[in-house]
Amino acid sequence: MSVSRHHSRNRASRPRSSRNPSVASAAYLPQVESLFIPDGAVSEEATELLQDFVYPRLNPDEEQGPNDTDADGERKARANLPWWKRPSPLWLLVALPFASVSTSATLAPRIEIYTILACSAHKPEYTMHLRLSKQLGLPYLEDASDLLVSGALSGSVASPLMPVTVASEGNIAHIYFADLPDASNGTDGDDKSLDRCASDPEVQAAVAKLTAVMTASIGILACLTTAWWGSFSDRHGRTRVMGISIIGLLLTDFNFIFVSFFSRKLPGGYWFLVVTSVIEGCLGGLISGMAAMHAYISDTIDPGARSRMFSLFQGLMFTGVAFGPTLGGLLIRVTNNIISVFYASAIMHLIYGVFAWIIIPESLSRLQLVASRVRHRDEIRLLKEAREGIAVGLLVKIKRLFGFLSPLTMFMPVQVEGRNPLKAHKRDWNLTLVAAGHGLVVMILGSIPYKLQYAAATFHWSSETLGYYLSMIGATRAAYLTVILPLAIKFLKPRSPPVESPQDAGPSQAQSSPPAEHHHSPSFDLNLARVSLFIEVIVYTLIGLASTPFTFTLFTLMGSLGGGFSPAVHSVALELYSRRGEKETGKLFGALSVLHALGSQIIGPIIFGFTYIQTVAVFPPAVFYLSAGIITVSFVLMSLVRIPRGAVEEVTSDAEEEIASAHPPAREETLINLESEHVEQETNNGQISKAIPVDSSLIDI
Repeated sequence: MSVSRHHSRNRASRPRSSRNPSVASAAYLPQVESLFIPDGAVSEEATELLQDFVYPRLNPDEEQGPNDTDADGERKARANLPWWKRPSPLWLLVALPFASVSTSATLAPRIEIYTILACSAHKPEYTMHLRLSKQLGLPYLEDASDLLVSGALSGSVASPLMPVTVASEGNIAHIYFADLPDASNGTDGDDKSLDRCASDPEVQAAVAKLTAVMTASIGILACLTTAWWGSFSDRHGRTRVMGISIIGLLLTDFNFIFVSFFSRKLPGGYWFLVVTSVIEGCLGGLISGMAAMHAYISDTIDPGARSRMFSLFQGLMFTGVAFGPTLGGLLIRVTNNIISVFYASAIMHLIYGVFAWIIIPESLSRLQLVASRVRHRDEIRLLKEAREGIAVGLLVKIKRLFGFLSPLTMFMPVQVEGRNPLKAHKRDWNLTLVAAGHGLVVMILGSIPYKLQYAAATFHWSSETLGYYLSMIGATRAAYLTVILPLAIKFLKPRSPPVESPQDAGPSQAQSSPPAEHHHSPSFDLNLARVSLFIEVIVYTLIGLASTPFTFTLFTLMGSLGGGFSPAVHSVALELYSRRGEKETGKLFGALSVLHALGSQIIGPIIFGFTYIQTVAVFPPAVFYLSAGIITVSFVLMSLVRIPRGAVEEVTSDAEEEIASAHPPAREETLINLESEHVEQETNNGQISKAIPVDSSLIDI
């Protein structure tokens, strides 16, 4: 754990009986007028007096947070634990492949199941000879003669299958079912039937509608809940959120198997799949789990090694993406049953759930969890008191309707004090620009289905070929993120001597601080993000120009060189967030998860889907040029980012305080109290500190 985290937590959790300021904080004691002028910085000691007067303490022991002795003792105890009880990012690196393999292995089979279910409902004449229909319990006939007799006698087959001419018995199947596959050809007949289902406009529309509804359900609900789960991890632990998110994935696996076999008996038919999409979204889905993983890594790794560890994290995820589709195809070939992939996926998700709930040690200490709960309780109390007696108007109601976007206010620019006190305050836009650039890039994820559809239509690739194509992409990205990029970071990142912790701190802070902290170069991470975006712009332009399967695949694999953007931008965002004096990384990654859900599951699919529908008949590669344009805008935004020197001191004006107090956000009981940060910067044990300066050498990145 870094110096600043212990220093800030210990300072915030000092017992109230201690009124004597430390040496480190003495320089920040305000004058008397600071208690009356809103722009003056009010220290903790002065705030304690006001807070005790306004909110008398009924049970001091209950409110009191952990003190310096407790924090120091718990840190030593955790350091002496055996290796299997100590938190480490290596635990996630072991468990992550199970999640990524299980997810990627079902990509192509899932689309095929969707197609068969929709085809059996809208075009049953296409699926009655599919062996998959027999496996799923759908209407199935052995050969064309049986279909003819059944349809002619019972009338259960649609009218286009009814005979219109009289023919001899020898060519009866050829005449009446000229458009149906020859059942005697076995696999060839199955392929023709699947092609008919996949190319039928009505079936395509049904599959697209089902996919869109499921994706939107998870995405919208993830926006509503992911930030709350991120703050929940600050209060109850990262592993709890990982375990809860995997429950949603398990329910989705089981429901998919259930609907595949009993779609004709369930209310709504195959639309029953949406039920578990709603449940998965309420539990945060995969996005909340990934946010908790990022927070876990930031808790357990030194700041200078974070970008490298994030790169390894992303690389192992793409390793699973590389092996998943191939393993899924081999499993289907061995078992001759497409549903077997989903059984295997459920088993791997179950293994990952056991890791999260039982094996992986929690990264946050007990005292850190207690401190977050105290802050949460006090913030909720202040919000409730601020809402009392306020008339709720139409604008406030509309604001509450879009309250799920409130975590994004974390990325709003803040007023900062410049070096020259005579000049007016300026705004820090750096974190805002990083969030905007990241949001644009994640929108590209919403184009994946349409780009695969483009490849299948342009180069006539089957689902098996698409699976191998996805495996090649995953393998290339995995090699780059796990081997090439970490080595490049190791040898190219500028080296600096370790920065010693300040010696003028109080005795308790000096004892609880590590002796030295290695310098972290956020500028290197920022440049890495810019270079990655530049590569992506070139790659997407070349993909749009590709006219052969070889060049299309080659340019796509070249896009792996831009895979360093995600780990780099996470490291930069965490650096900028920490330089504002913030400590709860769960809030940051929760807000990034909301941004990810908005871009990849709501805005991105809508924009790229509309573009593909409008241009597929005249200019199909338009989606690739749109991707290049979006990444170009992101590159421009990232080029405007500057890493500030030292800590950022936020300044809040009277007007902002009055607006935040008069119109508090309507939120369920969550820790994401970002809009009220203009009123209270930090609440610890009932104390409100307004923009207390932070020593740059104590920044916890």
